[in-house]
Amino acid sequence: MIVVLSCAHKMRDALRCSVDVLLKAFQPSVLPDNYTVSFVPVRLCESTDGLSSTKNLYVVEIHIKRFAGGIIYCTPSGGCYIRKGTQDAELTAQLVRDNTLRLEEQRYASQIRSLKADIATLKRTRQLFK
Repeated sequence: MIVVLSCAHKMRDALRCSVDVLLKAFQPSVLPDNYTVSFVPVRLCESTDGLSSTKNLYVVEIHIKRFAGGIIYCTPSGGCYIRKGTQDAELTAQLVRDNTLRLEEQRYASQIRSLKADIATLKRTRQLFK
């Protein structure tokens, strides 16, 4: 979507601050080093000899860097999303729980295997002493 705004310096600063507040409201926050807000001046072709800038007329560009996959982002309104390849998928509470459980299991898989082996060894040892 392209929007052209007529705005003075103070209004541009206020828009930057509003974008900052909005992006920080996401969980986890989108920090300032992960996005840029640019104001590109609109130029009109008034004659064959060149372009002229129109006063206080800008196209606002907001660029957000790509995020790593597997991170769950929650909006201020309560929606949750996860990046899957080139798409964002909306998650229900159950899907968030299942995804978190899967990630934690992957994270601790070797410890879980080791503990299961220890439990099996203890059960066999207990059987011997009965």
